[in-house]
Amino acid sequence: MTADCEDTTLLPYPNVASDQPASKSENRPAHWFDSAFLAVKILSKSCFVCAGYIFPLHPPGSFRDRMRSNTMVRYIKSHVSAILLSLGLAISGCSGMQVSTSAEVVALTNPDEALHALARTREFVAKDGDTVWPGYAGAHFGIVLIEANREVLLCDNRVPQGFEATASEPVTGCTMALGPRSWRAPQMLAAMPVFGPPSVIVMGRPEGVGIGVAEWQVVLLHEHFHQWQSELPDYYDRVEALGLSGGDKTGMWMLEYPFPYKDAGVEETFIKTRDALLTAYAAIGTQEFESLTRSYLQERAAFARSVSENDWLYAEFQLWQEGIARWSEIVIGSLHPDEAVQASARARALYTLEELKTAKIADLERISFYAMGAVEGFVLDAYRPNWRKSYVMHLAIGPLFR
Repeated sequence: MTADCEDTTLLPYPNVASDQPASKSENRPAHWFDSAFLAVKILSKSCFVCAGYIFPLHPPGSFRDRMRSNTMVRYIKSHVSAILLSLGLAISGCSGMQVSTSAEVVALTNPDEALHALARTREFVAKDGDTVWPGYAGAHFGIVLIEANREVLLCDNRVPQGFEATASEPVTGCTMALGPRSWRAPQMLAAMPVFGPPSVIVMGRPEGVGIGVAEWQVVLLHEHFHQWQSELPDYYDRVEALGLSGGDKTGMWMLEYPFPYKDAGVEETFIKTRDALLTAYAAIGTQEFESLTRSYLQERAAFARSVSENDWLYAEFQLWQEGIARWSEIVIGSLHPDEAVQASARARALYTLEELKTAKIADLERISFYAMGAVEGFVLDAYRPNWRKSYVMHLAIGPLFR
């Protein structure tokens, strides 16, 4: 996909989180949106909740193709499972983001650029994060930066086994502890309680992941949303109470739940639901919007009836957790003071629309829910403007439409 990042005519979100629209920025090509699946599509086999950076556009021979080999899947899955079992915890969130095939994206002239980007985004979140989600600014913002030969734990007062505390990191002003490289790969983009709660973001530097600095900051916003989610009252207990784990204590069920993606009837109802959602979205601001949204909700109910009760609980949770995580990165990113980050967030929104237009649940499986949930968030902005107040009380999007 290619997109003009200045074309925001279909995007109502600049005014969703703030009375002031996001400022315009120079056109920037959404080059990473035309790239491959990131490695954490692999981690969709080894993470509790995979977040919304996994896309179906992947050129032959891409990073996605190389990394999705069975050997790599088995390697990461076995290592993450071992960590989870040793902790007795589930991973609270992980995201895969596309890597770019453009050389200019991954070449950083300033080795501290990632630290400066982290500092800017942390400052932005501390100042304005609660504009969209109350408590987002104060959620734990620890991060493990994965480098070629070491791991750097920043902004977290813990000193995990194998790490050694050092002086504060001067660019971010954060506490810092250094440790050896582990199973965590430089391509990772995740939020998980690898040292126990609270969750930390686990990410490579932009050049390690293969994305630009602006896109990297959008990922930070997304992953910090997962940190915020995991700190909601009784979050883990409520997730367990869904009754979908089948006795699994590692959290792997979140990715391997046997949703009937390949069922022809499910595909048919998904496509009808998808199309009705896009129609409602396109009608925002028109007289037909409310009636088209009600029509969408009828199709959504038919989609729910096409699967079992537990299957629908799983779908709703994915929409709630991952779809709204993507909505959040777009909305919060559009408010970022860095115009390049704003442009990346707008490109992300445009990509999400294009992704949903062609999504087939049999092909994308659980990833289908990411774009669908994000667009539901935008429809909710117009249909039930106060929906975010109720978000924390549910693990589903459906109740928010009522």
